[in-house]
Amino acid sequence: MTAQLRLIDFDLAGQATAQVALSMAIAIALFLAIFVAMPAAAFRWVADHVHSSLVVNVLEGLFRVGLFLGYLGLIGRSADVRRTFQYHGAEHQTIAAHEDGEPLEPTSVIRRSTLHVRCGT
Repeated sequence: MTAQLRLIDFDLAGQATAQVALSMAIAIALFLAIFVAMPAAAFRWVADHVHSSLVVNVLEGLFRVGLFLGYLGLIGRSADVRRTFQYHGAEHQTIAAHEDGEPLEPTSVIRRSTLHVRCGT
């Protein structure tokens, strides 16, 4: 019986690993297609019609930033992602309170900013 349970656990772990690997591969492929290949292809066409490489590069950069901000805005409409963003802000508040030597209690943490100087998000 124990051997069967171990075999089942191993199969489930292997299956989960394969599913995570497949999910990651799909996510990376979508990222490359949407944020790398699509802007590069679109602005290769623009470069044929605009003769200033500076203008083409600025337009492509603005397009990529706009695409990324649009993506953040779109995923931010999801309740799960919104909750993740909220937890991240609460982590900043907790870290700020801890760094100032304050007790990690709601009354002292809630007064802190949700922004943190060392966070890039």
